[in-house]
Amino acid sequence: MLANRDVGKWLRRIRPAEYVLNAATCLAAPTQFLAGMKMVHNGINGVGVEATYSQSGFWPSVFSGIAVIGNRVTPSHRDRLGRPAWYDLLFSCGTDQDCKLDLPDIGASVRYHPGDACFIAGNALQHEVKDWKGGDRLAYAHYHRFLVAERMGINPGAAPFLSDFGKHLDTGFLGRNANMYGQ
Repeated sequence: MLANRDVGKWLRRIRPAEYVLNAATCLAAPTQFLAGMKMVHNGINGVGVEATYSQSGFWPSVFSGIAVIGNRVTPSHRDRLGRPAWYDLLFSCGTDQDCKLDLPDIGASVRYHPGDACFIAGNALQHEVKDWKGGDRLAYAHYHRFLVAERMGINPGAAPFLSDFGKHLDTGFLGRNANMYGQ
């Protein structure tokens, strides 16, 4: 896909939103973020990949793949090609008015409107979008493929723990919740 010149234009256009999503990933899953940065660096420089394309340098995400979902339901599934410890990042950016992301394994349904981003353990949790109302549904599903990291010799690290987030929190909050964040 990166061989297509129009892809480079698209990658440049989504760059500002991707930088915000990258920052969110750094906060939510720092180890996964660093592994993703290494994968992007190696991919741009031809390490562990069969071919590079001129558009590779425009890749704006720390995730190794982005699936574009437009005006369709997403059947219930698990993302089997990632690692259970990794998050997928789902970003809704259409014009729909009423959409929900269902997580049947845990009996949850969450609001999933334009501008919403959701980290999900997509390999571990079944997820789906059954329907939406009003406007166009557009979502970018960000994911890592385990085999990409493996081919590049990158250790993806362990799943994040609550204690990983303590350094990003206000000291007053940490004091009130010391037992939760290992302080």
